[in-house]
Amino acid sequence: MADLYDLLLAEYMQVWLHQVHMADAWASDGEAQVLALVQRALARVGQLSASTHTNAPALHAALHALLLRAAQAPMPAITLKQELAKVLYTALRRSTGANGGPAAATQAFALSFPPEFAPLPSAADFINWT
Repeated sequence: MADLYDLLLAEYMQVWLHQVHMADAWASDGEAQVLALVQRALARVGQLSASTHTNAPALHAALHALLLRAAQAPMPAITLKQELAKVLYTALRRSTGANGGPAAATQAFALSFPPEFAPLPSAADFINWT
């Protein structure tokens, strides 16, 4: 994905990320809920113009690959939910990259990642904290 500022695509991804976080992966139909989110995002990204939204083709390919993996080897809903969130967070980070974007883009889209995506402290960090 190119590092270009794409506000419309970033807004879509923020909405999809909210929907992913709200999806109940532990419900009896959790896998169906998460698969429906992947399919909706895939359909919407497929409608975006590649010339206007330079990150859309790569996001489309990543979502399509995730859908194919889920079809070939069924995965638990929670795993599918985490994989979808990773794809969307990566695309959001790249769509709001500093190259080509306004200077305030990094502050405007500052994210606090969920614990499963947060960087782990290193041994040096631990030593410095104690």
